Amino acid sequence: ALQVCSAIGQNKIECDTISFNAAISACEKALSHRFQGSEWAHAVQLFNVMTQTKLELDTITYSTAISACEKSSEWKEGLLLFPQMAQHKVDCNSATFNATISTCAKCGQWGRASELFKMIAQSKMESDSISFNAGITACEKGGAWQAALRVLSEMAHGEVKTSTTTFDATISACEKCGIWGEALQLFSAMAQHKVECNTVSFNAGISACEKSFEWEQALQLFSMMTQRQVECNAISFSAAISECEKG
Repeated sequence: ALQVCSAIGQNKIECDTISFNAAISACEKALSHRFQGSEWAHAVQLFNVMTQTKLELDTITYSTAISACEKSSEWKEGLLLFPQMAQHKVDCNSATFNATISTCAKCGQWGRASELFKMIAQSKMESDSISFNAGITACEKGGAWQAALRVLSEMAHGEVKTSTTTFDATISACEKCGIWGEALQLFSAMAQHKVECNTVSFNAGISACEKSFEWEQALQLFSMMTQRQVECNAISFSAAISECEKG
């Protein structure tokens, strides 16, 4: 897509918004298939060319550019783009909010993520599981366990489907802040909601048990991991050995 845009430019053929959006989207999608790459820089470069040539920037332009920055961990660049949408009177959609909230999550800006949730509510736009999960992750990284629980409660109120990612982030937020009882309740709630527990879920649950001196329950969770053939890692074994020493 980048080569095509370059060839169009060299032959003095005018590119339109659709052409540039397709190229930026190609950069964004390429980042989904690799861990590192300069595609985000290409996406921003194309975005800047559109601005310089005074091409119309639409919702797709911004959403894909923000998503490219988010996927490549260029969070500052992504967060700078979002406010420009209001300045240029470009409408936001769920993809825009999801990409921006995910960016907030990766850099632990739970306060900003919370503001974005309020904006979604004010615009009467429906939040999906991606929005909520990103919001909870932002709370978890920012050490805001109460905010994480509020977001989880909003999911239940809005009948938004929860997932392993949802509970993992919420349990981790509680466990990291020393709210071990709440973390254990959430771990138990996963079974009630028929959500599958993974290594992260069990490790957070075992860690919460360890810190709240519930060593028997910690060993029960470790045993449950092996029974369910959930992969145990160094964290799992270390916590289990620690509990054996205490018991």
